Amino acid sequence: MTKKIITVIVLVTLIGLSYFLYQNKIKTGSGFDFAILKKGCEEHNGEWLSEYKECEFSDIKWCESVGGKYYECESACRHNPNAEICTMQCVMVCKFNEKKSNLNKKQNPDEKKISEKQTITSKSWKWVKTQMNNDETIIPNKKEVFSVNFTEDNKINGTTDCNNFFGTYEITKNKISIGPLATTRKHCEDSQENIFLKYLGDVSSYFLDNEKLILEIKMDSGVMIFE
Repeated sequence: MTKKIITVIVLVTLIGLSYFLYQNKIKTGSGFDFAILKKGCEEHNGEWLSEYKECEFSDIKWCESVGGKYYECESACRHNPNAEICTMQCVMVCKFNEKKSNLNKKQNPDEKKISEKQTITSKSWKWVKTQMNNDETIIPNKKEVFSVNFTEDNKINGTTDCNNFFGTYEITKNKISIGPLATTRKHCEDSQENIFLKYLGDVSSYFLDNEKLILEIKMDSGVMIFE
């Protein structure tokens, strides 16, 4: 065997060994190489958050291949729990600050759907306000009167400042559709019922953030905030 061939074999072996060590180094739950992860995040069109060891908007395949835990719909204000209003979008996040025991645990989509429904059905939600993207803010004139309840069997009911209402809803992941809605027939002067029910019927997605339920209105036009 010539000296040149031996040199090539040694180089190939070293390259293979380096790649093996690289892969195992970034996948070790107790010792991520965050410099490498940052580079990988940016190479996969993500934005690296050094303080939180997270990669926003990264590719799910890359995330899982390097031992991260992928979240499809995190709150944009998850690191600022005191924020009154969040950016109206779901943030895709790959996290590396989880314990190793959680890194490779994949949640069944059906279990995730059930979990979300159980969370949204856990209490009666009180309308705080509706914030539109044109800076219009609608606040209930009568606080604690407007309420929404989601039941386990996909029923919705609640109260306005004039009537009771009821109907159905459907959830798929973070997407939600509500209606049609029906109400009792009482008439009230200066009621905010119509505008409340109009936007409630126009919501398209939701998320829970810091004890609040945020219903996002279609066309990214605004949010309804409940607590």
